[in-house]
Parts: sequence; C-alpha cells; structure tokens
Amino acid sequence: MHRLLFFFILLVARVSFAQQPTLSHYPVNPLLINPAFAGHKGLSHIAINQRQQWIGINDAPSVSTFQLSTAFGTRIGAGISAQRFTRGAIHSNTFNGIFAYKVPFGRTTGLTFGLSGGVSTTGINKKSTYNPADPVIAAFLENQLHPDLKFGINYHLKDFNLGLTFTDMIYDNIYRSNQTDYTDVKFYENYIVNFDYRFKIPASKFIIEPFALYTADLYSSPYFEGGSLFRYDELLYLGGSYRQDYGASILSGLQIKKLSVGYAYEVASQLVNSLGQGSHEIQLSFRFGKVLSEEKKAPKIKQPKVEEEIKAPAQDELVKESDVPQINRDEEFTRLEEVPGHTFYYKGIAQNELPVGFYIIAGAYKTAERAQKRTAELSKQSLFAAHAYNSESQLHYVYVYRSDRLEKTSIARDNYRKKASLEDAWLLEIKEK
Repeated sequence: MHRLLFFFILLVARVSFAQQPTLSHYPVNPLLINPAFAGHKGLSHIAINQRQQWIGINDAPSVSTFQLSTAFGTRIGAGISAQRFTRGAIHSNTFNGIFAYKVPFGRTTGLTFGLSGGVSTTGINKKSTYNPADPVIAAFLENQLHPDLKFGINYHLKDFNLGLTFTDMIYDNIYRSNQTDYTDVKFYENYIVNFDYRFKIPASKFIIEPFALYTADLYSSPYFEGGSLFRYDELLYLGGSYRQDYGASILSGLQIKKLSVGYAYEVASQLVNSLGQGSHEIQLSFRFGKVLSEEKKAPKIKQPKVEEEIKAPAQDELVKESDVPQINRDEEFTRLEEVPGHTFYYKGIAQNELPVGFYIIAGAYKTAERAQKRTAELSKQSLFAAHAYNSESQLHYVYVYRSDRLEKTSIARDNYRKKASLEDAWLLEIKEK
C-alpha cells in the first residue's frame, strides 16, 4: 500500500511541479496568485501560509509560504516572498522580489501592473523513498537552479477586481524536456484569471464577496473555481468554494485588531476519495501599516466642530473655472482614489435646503444665526459666501463654491485653502436619496 501511495504522489508531481501550487486563501490574500496586489490600497502586511494536502497519505504535497509587502506612496508597491513546495521525494524552494505600479484612471478606477522575479531551487529529499532511474527524479538531480518570473495585471473599479497573471514567463526547456516534448511553448499558455466583487448590504455590517478563478497550465488540465465569502464588519468571514474535478472547500477567518487568522479545509472528494482526510491550510497575517496610509500626503480634512464649524451649499458658477489656477490632475486623481476626500449627506425637504451638488465648505453650525455671521465675515473679504441647511446632518453650512463635478470642486478646494481665512475649507457632497 505504501508503494502504491508513493507512485500516486509521484504521478501528481509529474504534472504539477511546473505549476504554482494551489492555495485556498487567495480570496483574502490575492498576492498569493497575483504580484499586482503588492501594497494594494496602501496596505502593508506580513503573511505566513501553511498548507498540508491529503492528510493521512505519506509524503503528500505541502506548501509553506512567506510574504512581506508594503506601499510606497499611492502608486508603488513592493515586497518579497519565499515558498517551499514538497511533493513526494521532490522539493522546491522559491525566492522572489515583487514590484507593483498603479496607473489611476479616475477617483475609484485604476490598472496595476506587478512583476515577481527570482530563482527556484529544486532537489530530492534524500530521506524519501525514490527510484534514481526514474526520469523525473533524474531531471531534478541534474537541474537544481532555474529562474522564476511572473507578471500580473489587476483592474480595479470601486469594489470590483479583475486580475490576470502569467505564471511562467521564462520557459526552461532543459528543466522540462524530460517530462514532455514541448517545442514551441509561449509564456501566455500558463495563466490565472481571477475576479472578486464586494457587495455591501445596505444599513448593515455584512458584506458578500463572490469570487472566481480560472487556471490554465500547459502541463496539466485547466480548471475553474468559484465561491463566495460572507464578512461581518471586517471582523469575521466564512465562505466556501468548489474547484472543478477536485471538490468543495470551506474558508473561515477572524480579524483581531491588526492580526488575521484564517483556516481552510478542502474535501477533495473527486480526487483522493477514501485516500487521506482532505487538505488543511492555515494563514496568519499581520498588518503593520494602514490601509490608505497615503492619507497623510493629502491636505488634512477637518470635520466640523459641533458649535463652531459646519457646512453649507453653493450656487452654480460662483467661481469661474478660468479663475481657478490649474493643479496637476494626475496627483489629484491619485489623492482622491486613495483618500476619502469629502463628506456626503442626502438632500432633505426643509426650507432653505442645500441642493444636490459638490460644495466647498467654510463653516458648519447648529444655528442659522451663526452661519449668517460667518457668511457676512467672508463677504467683507470680497469672497462669495452663502449658507443653507441640510436635514440629515441638522447643520447650517457656509459655502464659497458649488459645482456639479467632483473633479472641478476638489481642484477649487485646494486653491481656496491657500487663503488664510479658508485654510480649513473642505468638500461636501449632497446626494439625492
């Protein structure tokens, strides 16, 4: 029986050693499959992942992964990764550096490119039982060092991600020639496509996150995987997935301040059947940076103080666009993409209600009298100023500018802040219910 299991594992090794090992925690840690997620959303973290496949089978595959990534500004991410992949008598150690660069298209849209490159060493576990005459074993004994290069792209639109990763950018013909004769291999024949979307349930702390993945590999059969996570207030998550020709799995996790602990169990009912007890995977992740840590690079937005500062609407064409000095729009888009640049409320039905639009706020007050006084002070400085009310916040806002465009208003806000009396001006959006 022992020999039968060994040859079963060796057969799996023949078709899987060239691939990325499959890991279950990619929905909560997409950097496991796509280097474009290094420093994603300004997040810096350390992650350790341990996977033991097919419990109960001797020399079954196991994967140990270490990742460290961080963000530099709003566009650059970098990191390192190390991984040990064992299957039967064969083991591989991979060490990579990771670099990612984001190209913003708008306030909530961008395209990120990622590159992971390094070396992988492959050898034989001398303590394992193996046949030196086996051609697979001979290949690993002769070739122990080879390059490893992956390229990833991720398109981000609000809570939607669509990624593409080429997992084998450098084809090592010598390394693989003993397995199969591929004479014209292209890098784009080995890839992973994945997507996920976060749907926030209104008026609750619950989030539903469906995800899907398609893996194509020249050396094994392609497969689909799909499932969903259910999150509660970024504190707990529970979900499941199904992998084609493999079986179902469950995924759960707990976030304790900056530390996250996750566990996954795969039944693999269509693969091992009664052999073994499924696969177990544990992930520990520590966040030592802040999400959207670039916020400190943007002008600080001060929220109104209860009795002193608050907000008010504006009117069209209060300031001509030609009168507003131009600011680098790429920088502004980056800032708005990564930092919550404004507050918003919904329009009510009260008298003197603030209309729908974007406003530059010079003060917010509980009483109309105080708002009128602030409006008069600004008018004496030859500045346009007006005040209005918002029912949702129950505040009277003094504003110096209004527009129907967020980009135009945010540019004007930065220029108003250059005036001593408006250095704390901030942006308010009024939405239609």
